[in-house]
Formats: sequence, C-alpha cells, structure tokens
Amino acid sequence: MPRPPGQSDFEVDHNAPTIAEAPANATATRWVLWVTVVMLVALVLLLVIGPHIPAGE
Repeated sequence: MPRPPGQSDFEVDHNAPTIAEAPANATATRWVLWVTVVMLVALVLLLVIGPHIPAGE
C-alpha cells in the first residue's frame, strides 16, 4: 500500500544503553555479609549455650 504524501520517512537515533552503577559497591556488600554472619553465629551460640547457663539465685 503506498504511503500518503503527508507521511515522511524518519529515523530515530538512540544512544547506546549504559549500565547504571550499583548503589552499593562490593566492599559495602562484603561488610554487610560479614556482620550478618557474625550476628547469626552469636545468635546460634546464645541459643545453644543459653539454656545451660545456671540461673543466679
């Protein structure tokens, strides 16, 4: 089907997509991971050892 005279050909020139930088870098992620692991280990130790601590009377 032929194009009407009012319709013109056009091109859209887009820039190449860029990858946004992550909000948290690897160092911050590693620190959060280690703090989480330490807190979980402390919780497990407290739950395992806690019942064996004698009550102070």
